[in-house]
Formats: sequence, structure tokens, C-alpha cells
Amino acid sequence: MNEKTIVVQNDFGTIQAAVDNADSGDIILVKEDDSPFLGNITIGTDRIKLIGEGKEMPAIEGGNQGTILDGTTGVLVNNLLFKTILRTVFQ
Repeated sequence: MNEKTIVVQNDFGTIQAAVDNADSGDIILVKEDDSPFLGNITIGTDRIKLIGEGKEMPAIEGGNQGTILDGTTGVLVNNLLFKTILRTVFQ
């Protein structure tokens, strides 16, 4: 497996675009410099690592929508602050 590191804003303009282009095992870095990020996130790929970087947790403003892990296994979400998220769904 060739895991790659994707940096939001450097490689893709949004977290969702980075997630959509990630393969199983990839690492997606979200830097606090570009925080807050707007919109909901749907993750449908196994073993993605979504990691916030910086002294303070990068914020994701969900706009009262949601974050969905859609039938995935082994997804890691670390050091991110989710705000105004109506719900998180694990399908």
C-alpha cells in the first residue's frame, strides 16, 4: 500500500475534496491556518486518517448539517474541533 499525505488547501481546496480524492490508508492534514473550514464531511473510504495540525485545533463549521462515516472501517479523526454539527452519523 502506498499511503500518501494530502494537505488541505495545498493539494485540494476543501476537506471534502481531499477526502474524495484519498485512497485507503492516506493521511489528510488540515492546518489551523485555514480554519475554520465550512461544510459537512462525508467519508466513504476505509482507513483514512484526518488529522488537524497546529497549536490549536482546526475548526470545522458544519453549518448544522453533519459529518458522516459511510460504511467505513478504521477511519481516524484526530485534533479537529467540530462546531455547529447537527449530527454525526456512522452508517
